[in-house]
Amino acid sequence: MREGAESSRRPRAVRRLAKRLDVARQLHDLEQDAALEIVEIERLRVSVTRALWIFLAIGSVFTTTGVQDFLAGHLTPADPVWWGCWGVEPCLVGVLITVLRWEAAMIARGIDIDSKVVAWLKRFLLGCTLIMNVVPALWPREGGISAGMVAAHIMVPILVAMLAEVMPIVQAR
Repeated sequence: MREGAESSRRPRAVRRLAKRLDVARQLHDLEQDAALEIVEIERLRVSVTRALWIFLAIGSVFTTTGVQDFLAGHLTPADPVWWGCWGVEPCLVGVLITVLRWEAAMIARGIDIDSKVVAWLKRFLLGCTLIMNVVPALWPREGGISAGMVAAHIMVPILVAMLAEVMPIVQAR
């Protein structure tokens, strides 16, 4: 009862500050907990993974246009093959994403991936994308060569390739 009487005697401003100080001490104790660091690292990993997937998707949309241009040639939208050419790059990316997800699951479980075939498959898929993007930029059907388009059609597939190597590591940690 004395504490209650003492606290009621203290000025209101002191009581408010004392409450804020108690909260600050509790927060400080919680922030020192190692589990909080684990939660923060996990949140960062999820955020980075989400951003990488978004950038991979955006890059894939760009490379899809280059692959379609490479494959469709002088075909017109009246030709069903012209439309089918839009599906080739999404198929390549779909295989790549499936391999990346599997690779991340293996890394997360501490299982080494010793297979050269996996590395070869990723490089093959990304190499196909790179070639099919660069050729139309170097030999455009109409107009001259645009240095910007050549650079973009080289940089974006290489960026996608780098993301493909980094993503399983980020996802697994």
